[in-house]
Amino acid sequence: MKKIKIDRLSIFYISLIIALSLITTLVNLGSSKSFIGEDAGVLFDFPKSMYKITYFMWDDLNAPGKTNISSVFGFLWSNLILLLNTIGLPPFFFKRLLFFAFFAISGIGFFFFLRLLFYIYLGFKKQSLLYFAAFVGSFFYMFNPFTLQLMSVPTIAYHLSYMLLPWLFLFFIYNLQVKTCFKNVVVFSVIFLFILNGNPSNTVLIIIFLFLYFVFFYNEIKKCGNKLLFFFSGSFIVVSLLTSYIYLPVLNNGTNPYGFVGSTVDLLTSLKHNSTFASFFNLFRMAGSTAWGNSLYYELYNKNIFLLLMGFLIVLLTFFPLLSRFANKLKIFFLTVILLSFFFAKGSHSPYGNLIPTLITKMPFLGMFRATYSKFIYFAVFSYSVLFSFSVIELYNSLKRKTKRFKFFLILIPFILIFYNYPFFYHGVVNKNFLTNIPQSYLKLPNSLNGDLTDFKILSLPPAPKGAGLLLRWSRDNYYVGPHPDMFFFDRPVIDGYWFIRQEFFGLTPDDSWTGARFEKQIRSILNYAPILNIKYVLVHKDFVNKYSFGKDNVRKIDGTLKANVLKKELVKIKGLKLIEDNSYFALYELPESYFLEHIYIPNLVLPLNKNKPILLDKKKALTAQKIKLPKYFSHTPDLEFVKINPTKYQLKISKANGLFPLVFSETYDKGWKIYQSKTILGSWFSQPIFEKDHIIINGYANAWLIDPNKLCQDSKCKKNADGFYDINLIVEFLPQRFFYIGLFISSLTLIVCLLYLIYNKTVRR
Repeated sequence: MKKIKIDRLSIFYISLIIALSLITTLVNLGSSKSFIGEDAGVLFDFPKSMYKITYFMWDDLNAPGKTNISSVFGFLWSNLILLLNTIGLPPFFFKRLLFFAFFAISGIGFFFFLRLLFYIYLGFKKQSLLYFAAFVGSFFYMFNPFTLQLMSVPTIAYHLSYMLLPWLFLFFIYNLQVKTCFKNVVVFSVIFLFILNGNPSNTVLIIIFLFLYFVFFYNEIKKCGNKLLFFFSGSFIVVSLLTSYIYLPVLNNGTNPYGFVGSTVDLLTSLKHNSTFASFFNLFRMAGSTAWGNSLYYELYNKNIFLLLMGFLIVLLTFFPLLSRFANKLKIFFLTVILLSFFFAKGSHSPYGNLIPTLITKMPFLGMFRATYSKFIYFAVFSYSVLFSFSVIELYNSLKRKTKRFKFFLILIPFILIFYNYPFFYHGVVNKNFLTNIPQSYLKLPNSLNGDLTDFKILSLPPAPKGAGLLLRWSRDNYYVGPHPDMFFFDRPVIDGYWFIRQEFFGLTPDDSWTGARFEKQIRSILNYAPILNIKYVLVHKDFVNKYSFGKDNVRKIDGTLKANVLKKELVKIKGLKLIEDNSYFALYELPESYFLEHIYIPNLVLPLNKNKPILLDKKKALTAQKIKLPKYFSHTPDLEFVKINPTKYQLKISKANGLFPLVFSETYDKGWKIYQSKTILGSWFSQPIFEKDHIIINGYANAWLIDPNKLCQDSKCKKNADGFYDINLIVEFLPQRFFYIGLFISSLTLIVCLLYLIYNKTVRR
């Protein structure tokens, strides 16, 4: 088996996998509603905003801004979505395409993976049986209680780990135990590149999984005589070059892929939540997801004796091959993987509930694995699927000796799996709250701004519950449950009101984002801080829910109607407030001109920061909790003009500068923001950042630089006017963006070279 051949029998089973994937997609997603919400949100429907988030390392839409370096991990996935948008496929269609692809790609990959395992580890030659067993194992991998929950939410890059694991394992084993050559190394490396577009913690576990296989079967691998050093070193070099766009900005920023994973308390709370259903009883049948409570079939799968017994019998059948001796070491390996997966997937669930919480407390970076069930059960499902395919072969061998009708019993197996997993074929997979349509009023929101080209931010109210996302009800059966969507509706930076709660303004707590109206009654005082946040408009959601079910016995109250009514009542008391639009979904207001300060400005007044005392609105101001050597008042404030080039670069022109002054940039403070002296946009690439030691936090969150024209202009780079004042040209730039460009160039060049080689290898050499 020097090549992975696609013969007629393979085509037959691949066609069955595709047909099953298509049926599942059409039945579950239907033909009337869009598939939005959860982590995917509405981003796929707004390619212009998605482009910004994909290609720029600073997310200014999620105001007051945050580093976006983790986006590089999903870069290829995001570009796939952008490509589908570019060629004219509507989001309604390609969301179904992605749902279909999950089942088809994972199923076909597992089919070929099993074929390879059978070739390497099984001695008998009955091809039709091996193909049938590979199909049954693929079916098991596609349709099981774990994927029932995994696919209840919209398809995102997170799903890539499960989809591509069979393909990666296939070419890993192929290189180690069949044939190592540069072509196979390139294919493995490219698949690994796509795996990296999935969840980073899943990628770490996949690497450990492959390493365990290598160690477990080292003696067998060594006997194959393949070029192990060439494979590992070649893969490392190719993957390193292909992933330059990922690790260069990450290393430059000195952060992990997750950024801040939360406090120890948050991690332990999340761990406990994700371990709610992780009993051995549920792990054994792959049903330990926290999303179980939201399933339409939760009660049925937990109380129907027939389905309970069937679920256990199907899983027990995967252990049937352990009774025989063929490929014994391989079966022991996958059994070991299952046991290890169970051990870690239990998280903080009894009986050893303190072990993993203690590890996370001692080593907080392990917080990336806090969703223990969904992180580790991947590998149990994978191993179950392999062993189940072996059980088909073992049943054949057992029944063949006892009955002439053994084929009939084997053919029943796929139908038994279909019956047990019937929700896949009976519109039971997708969480119905994620099948919705966006109201036209939201889609027309940009028109409400009347072409306002000012660089401003929008405040969205009421605060999202615990800042996690919005829970909106657009009609009786039309919900939105997911990340904040307003930034995409407007294609403008939006500050969620929870930002003030997170900053503990006026003693507010997270509970104030759920119930009561303590925050809403303070809104006029809160809006006194609007200038330093560059806020110009306020959007009040009237479609917040009043309660929402997060699963069985977990219904949370949310005073959405109360909050909206109090907000409207308080806002109309602001003199000069302008109502832009008011409908059944929201009310949009424009703040008076006195409330607005530009995105970048030079203050003429610096005051001490006090989160519990509203500030005055009669002057340009800045607030600081740091001790800086500045006079409280400035006798002269320079003039400033700026142009936003993109979310990571701004071009500034300062006129009439003379004497020390602060330059305020109203984006969240990050050491990656640098300031350069340059007249041209690209000039910053060839100069050193200035005033690095004078880069400070101002207004409690933002960036500021203390600019000294007399010091800056000593080398005659500034224009000095007759009155003694200087004109200065500056660039404000987010440095990791530059490393992303460099990495993307290296990665693209490497990919082009690899593709050209594969084409050459396929055509010219032949």
